[in-house]
Amino acid sequence: MRAQVLTEEHLCWICGKPAQPNDPLTYDHLLSRADGGDNSRANARAAHGSCNSRRGQSGLPCAHCTTPSRCLDRNSCQPTTPRLDRRQRIQTAKINQQTLPPHGPKQTLRNPPDWSHLPGHAALVVLCGAVASGKTTLSRQWAAHIISVDEIRRTLGPLDDHSTLAQGYQLAYEQALRHLRQGQLVVFDSTATTAPIRRNLLLRAQAAGATAHLVMLDTPSHVAQQRNAARPQPVPAAAVEQIQRAYHQSQSLIRSEPWETVTILGSSDTPLQA
Repeated sequence: MRAQVLTEEHLCWICGKPAQPNDPLTYDHLLSRADGGDNSRANARAAHGSCNSRRGQSGLPCAHCTTPSRCLDRNSCQPTTPRLDRRQRIQTAKINQQTLPPHGPKQTLRNPPDWSHLPGHAALVVLCGAVASGKTTLSRQWAAHIISVDEIRRTLGPLDDHSTLAQGYQLAYEQALRHLRQGQLVVFDSTATTAPIRRNLLLRAQAAGATAHLVMLDTPSHVAQQRNAARPQPVPAAAVEQIQRAYHQSQSLIRSEPWETVTILGSSDTPLQA
């Protein structure tokens, strides 16, 4: 993979300049391994050794970069190891349980949940749920900038091409940060069932000075599977079950994550569990 990247790319993805005699191009990850990136070709880029060193292990953006992914002086822009602010936010996070009315694919909720506890601007709302849990339908309830990881990945290739995952998420993170810095309400539509994804989103909200809110869709497995099967291009059943398991595992982790609020939405025929 290293040889392929250096053969195919002749410009540094961080500064946009070619290799220099005293600063050759090296192999770099678009999304670092520490932030959940993999070794796929879609997550691999050529970068100057000096740019790579200045960027550090994490690709987290800062306020002084010309583009969100190109931090040329990262040490002066933000701490070398970004830390989440846990002092008050974790204590103020609250579980707000509500019931989600029945709905189908591409339908609008007739009786949407109560969002009065969420701000209308300068905030990040992260939707967390399994495949076909109703995230996209729910996202339409906000007058906000909606970022769909699936929609971004469709611009990179078919959704069943898992090599676009890292690049798709990186582009989504950059969009979220840009709109949050503009003071907008941003709704992030993805499964968000893994801790690294949620941590990346929390860090973007913190970098923009915005509050971060988690909305979990506690949709029963059989309901999600039925909805998925009705799709024109359903996700393989094994993948649906894997993401469903990851969602249930995440329920035990959210209390240790610094969300401003946590809202759990259950289906109308299933009791909610915190």
